[in-house]
Amino acid sequence: MDPSKQIENFTREIHHATISTCNSSPTPIPRSSGNNTQPLDTQMYVFDLKGNGFLWHQVRHIMGILFLVGSGMEKPSIVDALCNTGIDPSIPTLESLPIVSTKPTYEMADGLPLVLWECGYREGDVMWRVDDTTSTNPASASNVGGIGKASPAAQQHIYPPFHHTSQQHLIKYTLLNHFSLAATVHHPLMTGSSAAPLGAGTSVQASREKYVNVLNRPRGEKVAELNEKWKTGAGARKLARRAAERAEKDAAADPPTTA
Repeated sequence: MDPSKQIENFTREIHHATISTCNSSPTPIPRSSGNNTQPLDTQMYVFDLKGNGFLWHQVRHIMGILFLVGSGMEKPSIVDALCNTGIDPSIPTLESLPIVSTKPTYEMADGLPLVLWECGYREGDVMWRVDDTTSTNPASASNVGGIGKASPAAQQHIYPPFHHTSQQHLIKYTLLNHFSLAATVHHPLMTGSSAAPLGAGTSVQASREKYVNVLNRPRGEKVAELNEKWKTGAGARKLARRAAERAEKDAAADPPTTA
């Protein structure tokens, strides 16, 4: 959590959550290990979340736990256990699971794939402005029309950078996989190693024999304690600096006069 926000309500409602395949993955390039040639798994998946709001790092923490479950390090019941906080009286607790009122220590997922894709608003709350489909000026906009039509501004200023970046990354992807193929000729790939993935190619080495389950790990401090520490420490110093800055500005705007 971020104590500087002084948040006390951590209940967020998830309306929709799905995992689906992403069809934009390039063709797998074979990698060899000794006498065996195996394709590199390039299939991508997307985890779609829709809710009424998200806490700081909430999605990355969710993905970190899902990666632990997917790698077999944790049981699926860990998801229900971590939600069984007993903090919000409006949410019933599960008697079959332990109460987890403070966060255990674990690695959250890498932030590279995280994208805030869309924000929703009630109809009439926002007046959307879209590109003028007849103008080549990317700053030109109108309140109506333009959706679904070819825009000269988009053709000139949006799609070329997309194409340029995607081609560069595709070339890098292809080269890196060929380098990996060449390396395995003399350095066969290790099998049976234990690692908990964190996404974006990162992982945490974790021996299954020495792995400590999330619920048995040290817990963080309570929200009220963290908020109070910030309020009496960094928060108090921040308020003092702001007060001094305001006093300095007021003094500069109203200099003393002499008779």
